[in-house]
Order: sequence, then structure tokens, then C-alpha cells
Amino acid sequence: MAPQGRKGRDSGEENEGKKRTRAARRSLQADNVVDLDGKEGASEIESRESGNESAEKSGESGESESGETGSDDPEDLVSSPGSSPDNSADEYENESESEDEPANKKSRYFAHSDSEEGDIPVSRVPYSNMALHPNSLSFIQVLDNNNNREWFKSHDSEFKKAKQNWDNFILSLAALCHKNHPEHVPADVPLIKLQFRIHRDMRFSQGLPYKARWMGGFSPTGCKGVFPKYFLVVWPSFVVVGAGYNAMGDADVGPKTLKGLKDEIQETQGECIAKMLRKVQKKSGGLVFKSKFDDAEGLMKEFLDMNVTDSMYKHVPKGYDSESPAAPLLKLRSFVIKIQTETSVVMEKDGAQIMASYMKFLIPWVKFLNRYFPAS
Repeated sequence: MAPQGRKGRDSGEENEGKKRTRAARRSLQADNVVDLDGKEGASEIESRESGNESAEKSGESGESESGETGSDDPEDLVSSPGSSPDNSADEYENESESEDEPANKKSRYFAHSDSEEGDIPVSRVPYSNMALHPNSLSFIQVLDNNNNREWFKSHDSEFKKAKQNWDNFILSLAALCHKNHPEHVPADVPLIKLQFRIHRDMRFSQGLPYKARWMGGFSPTGCKGVFPKYFLVVWPSFVVVGAGYNAMGDADVGPKTLKGLKDEIQETQGECIAKMLRKVQKKSGGLVFKSKFDDAEGLMKEFLDMNVTDSMYKHVPKGYDSESPAAPLLKLRSFVIKIQTETSVVMEKDGAQIMASYMKFLIPWVKFLNRYFPAS
């Protein structure tokens, strides 16, 4: 068979994304979704964003919120399957520059797109608590190419508007996650605990003071802590939504932390994981993975690709069988399921609801992991 060209590949990925979005919207029809676009949302946001401004200021000093010496940036968790975040972003952006792409692709969202280098395109789309505003996406897109303090300081007003929109969006999504999985996502987790700072810890910055992305996480302790969690990361060119367990800077993912899960993996030769992957794929109507729910080998390969990171063990940890069929699983330090989709999805008027529906597909996975980690 002849190799598929870029146009065909892009078209296939676009159709897959649209298919997932339609399925997410169908799942909303069976739910009485929480309306956070009016007074209810405003009061919720006001009551939970206390202390957030001071946290942003502390981020500028380069100190981590927890006081830990490790970076709080969950690179392994938020990257696209099988590649580093930076490489995957570059690849996505290069593909999006295809000649087949219409020149006015952004006209739906942006008032103008012919701005000078370093300027942020402006959209007149009304702000909503249920959607990421085009200006908020545009901010991280331009920041990605101007990652320095001088540029950031000169665009402080744009950052504050984008950050407020992201805060509102995250609180809306948190309320929906609480509705879908209340025992795992409490209603009273403060805003400061639901998201990562855009300011990097300067001890681990590699010369780049800011993270050109929006990141949020939902668990009994928010985006950090030794819990499986739902997460959302908006990169300049794509979105990653998912759930699972991963090192989050202040979390210990040593052998003792993973012992219960890995004991089960060895005892069942990986069938405990395979069973859950099949369940997730079947419950989602085949929308989480590319493989069919009865393709055990394909599902496992996709899962391993999602979790192969630089921090994984090079060898099977001591006490486990290196010859086990489950050896690849025993080497892992993260156990997450990730879905990559287009940035346009979070900018839809029901973007938060669509993201919550994606996360709802993964509730069985989180409940499974909660057997092996401290759960609420």
C-alpha cells in the first residue's frame, strides 16, 4: 500500500477529532450540565480564587509553590504520545503550515491575523466561563516565540485577561468533573490547587522563564499530590486531555509508591491493565484509542507509547520478574491515558463540557488506579 500523504493524514486526524467531539456532545445530552456562565459561575469563581494572585507573584520569584526542590512541571504527563512536548508541538505546527490549509483558517476566531511579530492577535468573540477565549490561546502562541521577561512584562495586561479567562474555564471544568466523579474531585478544592503556574521555577527553566501552555488538574488535592488525576493541557497547537497517575514534582513515584499496582501487574501478567484498557475503549464507543476494544495488542502498544518517558526505569525494578510478559509495564513510572485533540475544541461555546466528557470516558481508569493509591 502506498504511504499516506500529508493531506490524507491530516484529514484522517481531523475526522477523528470531529468524531470524538460529536461523541462528547452526545454524552452531554444525557447529562444535566452545570451552567456556570451566569451568576452561579460568577459566585463560584469569586469564592474559590482567593490567594491566586499572591501565588502568581510568588511564581515570579522562581520558587516552587510546595517548596520542593523538584520541578513542578509535569512534562511526561502533558506531552503528546510518544514524543517530548517541544518536539510534538513543532511537528504539529509544521504540519499545520501545509499549502492545502486555507489562509483564513483563524478568521472564525480572530479579528486580524496579520499582526507584527510579538503582537497578539485580537478576537472580538465574547468571553465565556465555558470556553477558552481565542485571545487566551493566542497569548500562549505568541509567548512560545517570545519567551522572555521583557516581552512578558510589556504584555502584562493581555496576560491578566488571558489568566482570568483560564481561571474561569478551569473552575467551570472542575465543577463538571465534580458532578461526574464527586468522590474523586471535591467541590471545594481552591483555584490555586487546580492549575500549574505559567512562571517556571528558575532552577529548572533552561533559560525559558515561562511555560507556553495552560495546565490544570483535578483530584482530591488538585493538580498535585499522590493521587490519580484528570488533567488538561492546552499547548499552542494542540490540546491533551487525560487521566492517570504521574510524577507531579512534589509526588514520590519511587518503588514503594507503585508497589501495589506493580504487584498486581506481575501477578496478572499485565491483564489487569489490559482489561481496563478494553473497558475504557468500549465504554467510550472506541474514541479513546485508535485500536478496537478487542485488539489487546494494539491497545497495550498505544498505552505504552503514552507512558514511555525519560524518567521510566531502564530495567525491571528489583523484586519483579525481568522475563515477565508484563516487563514493559513494570518499567513504567507513569500510568496515564491521554487524548490529543485540536485547540478549536476548547474554544467552542461548550468547550468545558466537551473536555469534561472526554474525562468522563476515563472514570473507570481512575477508579481502577484508586485501588492502589491513597483515595478519598
